[in-house]
This record gives sequence, C-alpha cells and structure tokens, in this order.
Amino acid sequence: MASGHRVLLVDATVLYSALVYRGIENRVLFSGDHVFVTTEFVVSEIRRVLVTKRGLSRSEVERMIKLMPGAPRAQRLHQEESERG
Repeated sequence: MASGHRVLLVDATVLYSALVYRGIENRVLFSGDHVFVTTEFVVSEIRRVLVTKRGLSRSEVERMIKLMPGAPRAQRLHQEESERG
C-alpha cells in the first residue's frame, strides 16, 4: 500500500451507494486515494441486491464488481483461503 492512503472498511450500504449512485461514496471509492477492505459476505450481499432489487443481470453485476477498486485483491485473498482450506 502506498504511503498516505487510508484503509477504509466498507459495508454493504456504502458499497451499494458507491456502485449505484454518483454521490460522495462513488467519488471516494473510485478516487484512488483509499484502500478498501470488505468481506466476501458484503460482496455477496451486493450481488444479491443488485440482481433482486435493481433487476440487473448477473453478468452486469459481475462487471460492476470487477470495476471496484480492490475487488481483484479481495477475490485473490478469498481464493487463497479456500485453497488452504
């Protein structure tokens, strides 16, 4: 992590707002000034809500998830934990 970056724990509500709306959450998430930490549960909840409540397809949701800063890192961590299992 580069010096000066803050680590922010992101819950489902903030992440949802950042992905769906163009407000402050979106600007902060995509600014590149922060490192985001969340859980696989939160990402799963975002997937569920975007499909069931927003009517997006699973492929649309996966594209959105992949655009999130830190998403590839979170997926690698989850895969590593599963492999150690």
